[in-house]
Amino acid sequence: IGAILCADGEYHEARIAFATNFAMAQKIDNKDLASRAAGNVAVCDYYLLNLQGLQEWGQRALALCENPASYTYLQAASLLARGNALVGDRGNAAKHLQRFTPPPRADWPDWMQQAAWLAAADVYLLLGRIDDAARMARLGTSGEFEGLLSMGYCGRYSRWVATLARTAGLQAEALSRLRQLELSKCDADDRVEAFTAIGTLERDIEGKTGHLYLAVDAAAKLPGETVELLKRLGTDPGAVLTLTDNGNSTKRRPH
Repeated sequence: IGAILCADGEYHEARIAFATNFAMAQKIDNKDLASRAAGNVAVCDYYLLNLQGLQEWGQRALALCENPASYTYLQAASLLARGNALVGDRGNAAKHLQRFTPPPRADWPDWMQQAAWLAAADVYLLLGRIDDAARMARLGTSGEFEGLLSMGYCGRYSRWVATLARTAGLQAEALSRLRQLELSKCDADDRVEAFTAIGTLERDIEGKTGHLYLAVDAAAKLPGETVELLKRLGTDPGAVLTLTDNGNSTKRRPH
C-alpha cells in the first residue's frame, strides 16, 4: 500500500503505511524488512521536506542495513546526503556522500551505479557546487549510462539530461532521448520532472509548451513541500512558462 501511495505522490499517507511496516518488522525482529521500511519513511520525509524525520529514519535504515551493496544502503545514504545538503550542512552531506561515491561500488548493478551518480549530482547541486554537480551528472548520463536504466529515477535522469544538453547546445539529441521514455511508468514526482525537461527542450527547439502545461497540472496534485523541493532542484514548469509568455511566445495552453 505504501509503495502505491508513494508512486501517486501521496507521501503523508504513504509515510503512515511505511511506519506501520517498520513497527511490524521490529516485532518479528526482521532487520532487513525494518531497514527497508525505515528507508521508505525517509523517502517520504524527503519529499515532504521533513528534514528532522529524514535524519532519524535515514539513520535507522543505515543502522539496520547489513548489506552495504544493497539498494537500501544506497537509498539511505543518498537521502541523508541530500537532507544535509538541503540545510547547508556540508560536513555531514560529504560524510554520507562518501558512502556511495566516487566511484560507485563495483558490486552494484549498473542501474544502482547510475542512481548513485545522479544522487551525487543532486547533493552537489543543493550545496551550490554546480561544476561538481554537472560532472557527476555527466557520469550518470553518458557512456554505459547514456540510457535510463531504471524508471525509479526517471525524473532526476530527465532533468540532468536536459540541463546538460542546454548547457552544451545539444537540445535536439537530448529531446530525442527523453521522448523514448515510457513516462506512464514514472512516479508522480518523476513525471513532473520529466514533463518539465521535455517541455523545456521542446520550447527551445520548437516553441511548443504542451509538456510544460502537463508538468504544471501534475505538480498541482503533489504536496506543496514536494513542489518546493523540485523547485530547489531546478524543476519549475510554471517559471519556464512565465519566461515563455514574457518572451511573447505565440504558443499557449492546448485545448
